[in-house]
Parts: sequence; C-alpha cells; structure tokens
Amino acid sequence: MCLLLDYMTSGHWLLYDSSNSWVNSDIVMAAENVLVSDVEFVFELEDKTLPKYLLRRSKELADEGKSYWITDVISGESHSYEDYNDETQRIASFFYKHGVRLGDTVIYMTSDLVKIHIIFAGIWRANGIVRASYPEDDEDTLISRVEESRVGWIICDHSAVEMCKSVAQKVYWDVEVIVYGDADGCTSIEELFQDDGTECPELEIAEDSPALILCTSGTTGRSKGAVHTHNGLLQTLASTDLYLPLTSDAPNLFISKGTHITGCVFPLCAFVSGKHCLVMPVINKHNLFESVTTYKPGFIWGFPTFLLLMVNDPEASNYDFSSITIVASGGAQITPQIQKTMQELPNLEAFVNIYGLTEVVPLCGENDPSTKPMKKFDDIPPFSVGKVSPGASITIRDPDTGVILGQNERGEICVKTERAFASYLNNSEATSDAFIDGYFKTGDLGYFDENQFIFLVDRIKEIFKYFNNHISPTELEDVISQHDAINEVCVFGIDDPEGGGSIPRAVATVKSGDVTSEEILEFANGKLPDYKKLRGGLFIVDELPRGKTGKITRNLHLESLPNFLAITIQMDSSNQEIYTGVFLLSTYIYSLIKLRQLPPVMFHTLISISWEFHHEALHTLTELHRH
Repeated sequence: MCLLLDYMTSGHWLLYDSSNSWVNSDIVMAAENVLVSDVEFVFELEDKTLPKYLLRRSKELADEGKSYWITDVISGESHSYEDYNDETQRIASFFYKHGVRLGDTVIYMTSDLVKIHIIFAGIWRANGIVRASYPEDDEDTLISRVEESRVGWIICDHSAVEMCKSVAQKVYWDVEVIVYGDADGCTSIEELFQDDGTECPELEIAEDSPALILCTSGTTGRSKGAVHTHNGLLQTLASTDLYLPLTSDAPNLFISKGTHITGCVFPLCAFVSGKHCLVMPVINKHNLFESVTTYKPGFIWGFPTFLLLMVNDPEASNYDFSSITIVASGGAQITPQIQKTMQELPNLEAFVNIYGLTEVVPLCGENDPSTKPMKKFDDIPPFSVGKVSPGASITIRDPDTGVILGQNERGEICVKTERAFASYLNNSEATSDAFIDGYFKTGDLGYFDENQFIFLVDRIKEIFKYFNNHISPTELEDVISQHDAINEVCVFGIDDPEGGGSIPRAVATVKSGDVTSEEILEFANGKLPDYKKLRGGLFIVDELPRGKTGKITRNLHLESLPNFLAITIQMDSSNQEIYTGVFLLSTYIYSLIKLRQLPPVMFHTLISISWEFHHEALHTLTELHRH
C-alpha cells in the first residue's frame, strides 16, 4: 500500500492509499521526516468569516452567563460579551458612514488594547481590512504604509496626532485621523462607540478575504505587510484550546503590544474560549507588579526577560504573585536557567514556550494538546521548543538546496498550515520566495530529535529584538546612510548588558576624515524611534568585511576580527583609534562567547571598563587574545 500525506481544508491530516480511500491518521511521523501532531485538529465551522464567528461566540458565551471578556489593567475599563454585538455594530456603522467599503484599509498605531480588538471586529463588519503600524514608527514609515494600502483612516494615540495629520496632508486622497482623546481636525475614538448603529452594512467579505496586515520584522530589507485572511485567523482561534493553556478560574494577563501577532490574536483566543483577558497598554515593571497583585491572573503571557522581573527584581518581594500557575512565553530562547528561575514563583505549575512568527502562530509548543487540562510534554529536552502543533506539519530543509533533512540534521524550519499568512502585500516575488512546496520558510535554523522534539539553534535571519521590539539592520542602515559623510555602513546586534535582548551597533566607512562618529551617531539617533537608537555605538573603520559575492556580510564582522587585531594593536593613542580598537577587540571577545569559548560574564566585564583606562583596556584585551 502506498501512503501519501495531505492536509485537507477541513483541518484533517489524512493518508491516501492505493485503493483510493482516505483514512484519518493519528501518527506522529506521517511521512519520512515530515513532522505532524498526534492530535487531530478538525475545523468544520459554518462561520467562514471572523465577524460571523465572533458574533456567534459572543452570544453563546453571554447566554452561558459569561460577563466581561477583556479588562485594561491600568484604567480598569472592561467590555462584556453581552455588549459585543451592539458595540461592533456601532463601529461598523460609523466606518460605513465615513466611507469604508469592501477591501478598504484602516491603519491603527496605538498602544490601546481594550478598545482596539472591538474596533477590529467593527471594521471587519464594515467589510474593511485592519493594518498595523507601530506606535513608534516615524513619518516616512507611516507614509509608505498609507500609500501602499491607500489608507483612508488612521487610528492613533494623542501623542502621534501631529505626525498623522502631516501624513494625511501629504497624500492626494482624504485621510481621516481618529484619535484617542480630542484634537483639532481629528475624530475622537469615542464617536465610533457613540454611533447609532443604523448603517451597519451586510457582509460581503469571504473566507479568503484579507482581514489583518501585520508588520514583518524586516530581515531581508524593509518591513513587509503579512496578509492574514479570515480563514487563517479562524483556524488560529478555533484551535486555541490545543496550544494556549488559559485558565478558567482566574483571568489571563497578556503582556504584548497590539501591533504584534500575539497582541492581536491572543486576546481574541481568550474571547472565543470564554476566558477573561487582561491587557496592559503601557508595559513596565510597575504596571506588571501592580496588575498581578490587583487582578490575580492565573496565566501570564510575556517576553521572558520581562517576566523574570517577578523573581529577580529587588522590589518583587513587596508584591503578591501567588495567583500565577502558568507562564507562557515566546520570541526568545528559553534556557534551562530561565526555566529554573521562573520556578521560584510560589505556585507556578508550568513555564511553557510557544513558537510562532508574525506570519504564523503557533508552529509548535511545549504543551501536550492531548491532555485535559493541558500540561507540558514529559521530559522536554533543554532548549527544545516542543512539538509541532495540531493542524500543522513541519519539515527541516537545507537552506541552500531545499532538500528535506532527517533527524538531528540542522536546516531551516519550514511549516505548512492553514493558520499561515496568505501573502506579502503587493509583493508577489517575496511571497513566492517565502514558500517551498507549500511550506513557509521561517528563516530559523533548527532540527528535530528521535522523539520529534524540535530545537531552535539560531536565526538565519539577521533581525534582532530589543525588549521584544523588532529591529531591522537594513532600516537602520538606510537612516545612517542619509548622513552626507557616510560611504558604507553595516548594522548588527550585540547583547544588551541590561538584559533587553540585543542592541544595534553600527560600523561605517566615511568619505573623509572631517567627521566624527559622535556626529553621525547624533544624526542617526535623531531620526530613530527610541527602541531603534544605536545603543551599541557607531564606529568608523577603514574597511568593512565582505563575503564571496562582494556584499557586506554582517556575520563577517565577528568571523574576520582576528585579521584586524594586528592592525588594531599598532594604532596610535588618539581617542578615536583606541575607541575603535577596543570596539574591534571586544567584539572579537563576543564572537568567542558565541562559540562558547569564553563565559558571557567576560564580555560584560570587559565592556564596562572605564574609558579613563582605555590603554589598559586595550592591553588587557590584547593579552587575552594572545593567551
């Protein structure tokens, strides 16, 4: 019997045999080196669009006696299942009256989370499309997104009003600015909820219609718009109980921005599963500690470095974290040390990792979907991100040839699932390049072991994160290159000594020696939002390392540093040259740490040496290299 694997639109994993019959399968390895879950995911809802599904669930849950589904932990504002239909109808009517028609796009760039998810549904009921733009984006970035989607409406915080009004004046069509609060020439967000609801249109959207466009990380150039359809998001929401271990007897706190995939989708996952969701518009330590103590969530989702504050921060002992039983995280490597540290929370039962990307969430996770209530897999190896999630298949492929690799062979993680995005907006070439045989190429290097546990080794992509904010080196290079003196520039990430992930560092060649690195640094930082500022510094060098193709290669800044050492050691004692010398040598130390030839503490110790002793620092680093 010849067996072939296929994924049906119903959400079934099926096997096809030579007798032309389809049979359900619960197998783990459905085909050689193709990983699937041993839990079947069946999606047979009649609702083919998000507003229909969300409205039906809101009525069902209201009839069950469910009350509030979302609460802002800072303002205390809450919204209920009972009011959901009325609120979204009013918003849909508002947008229809203000010109939204099938396929029109509304951009949001706000830190608000308690209203925005209701506004999403209102826009969908008006047959519109929702598009994200980071609240920290500059005017040029916002203009490019407005022009790309021919946006007619921008929802923003009060702090961004002037920029949004400026953008509206620079395009030839009308753009309405909708603001939280009041501002001259703008519409207040309250008007959406105060509309009489009389002109809510009939639904014209279909399951394959675009619903949500999210900003990608910008690894291969400028950030792209990842287009998620109604069907793709429905698949994600309908499978919530198979990957997200939310608590029923206590609220669930999500610490994520509304412009990120988790901040967009996870509150809606809580909504459809009837779980109370807590959101935090301003993410900081004080708000975290206060909200946990006040609202007593049982589940928390957040970035690992931020969550560790509940154990490591000196002020943590003044707060009550005893309600927390489950912590979930993603977006960063969860090390055994992080796991061990989080277990110090008094009543923590599990700290789980869920692996996903802007283009698809989840791919895999540490939760066993066959258990009720959901529990972690037994004997998860260190550094594993768990097993493939139901409704998806994963292959590991050679990044160069695309050949599917086997057990313990390292390659690019590729995923096939209806939860995946449909395309990159107006970019057919990038969309085509992102898939192979129907599998989305994640850009992450990984492998699987004999028990089908999946491991992330490193990111093939050159993007990095600072406190969970994506930073694109290419975008920063574009900004730095606007300085007249710049010849060439390369940006890459280095470890943040303060634990925020990675910070950007730049090296550049200049057209003349009349400019200082400080001048260029000030110029660039003046054009960048706070999270993108060059906290790792900017250094002027004579030459940038290049790869075999002649292109500047970021990885070579680490690999080729030994070749710079002889030149560096012979430099004279001018501040700029010593500064550059210490930079090159300390970066070489960092490369040794990445290769696990030195302990991480060595790097942080070396970079903290006072510049008053820069000669001694250079001598110390040189001796360390010699030995």
